[in-house]
Amino acid sequence: MRRVRCLRMGAALAAALPTLAPGQWLDYGQVEASSENASLVLVRAIRDETLTVVPTLLTASAAQWNTGETVAIGITPRWSVAGGEHQWLIGVGVGANYWRSRGGSELDEQSAISARLQTEFLGPAPHGNYYALIQASSFRGGVYAGVQYSLQQQPVALEASYYRETSYHAYNLGLRFALPVERWFLRVGATNDDRTRAYIGVAYNGF
Repeated sequence: MRRVRCLRMGAALAAALPTLAPGQWLDYGQVEASSENASLVLVRAIRDETLTVVPTLLTASAAQWNTGETVAIGITPRWSVAGGEHQWLIGVGVGANYWRSRGGSELDEQSAISARLQTEFLGPAPHGNYYALIQASSFRGGVYAGVQYSLQQQPVALEASYYRETSYHAYNLGLRFALPVERWFLRVGATNDDRTRAYIGVAYNGF
């Protein structure tokens, strides 16, 4: 029943995302679901009028799994460390987080304001382009690292990521396919967190 609920939640979020993405406030949106979890990520970039400053990011995320859920919002100003073909960006921000788990004998809940750090690398690669992101949060020791390699003039990209926090860790490996609608992508792959299962998702990238 819980697995069905996670899949239904993922399907509902995926159905709602197209109504959000065309708006002026959304620059990136991602919905992902597997047999044991579903997640949503929304990102809005705050740009200055001259477009000369690296945009500050407003983010909101939510995830549900078989025994719990988590929600977070945050704001992260960013700066350029290196420009040119290969870019390096850094960000320092703050977030508000909530986490709840029913996995033990008693309900466990945590909420706190968190500090956030992130760094990004992007540029050309042989026969394509690369993008790498590393994020860290003081809330439950969260760390995320992801990399994407997009083939030049091809509708497919390779994605890999790792996430860990106090009581959980997971590896993801998948493919991203461009959909006929511009800026929309289908994501499929596998997650391993001591068990391996497939995931499927959709993403909108307005950057």
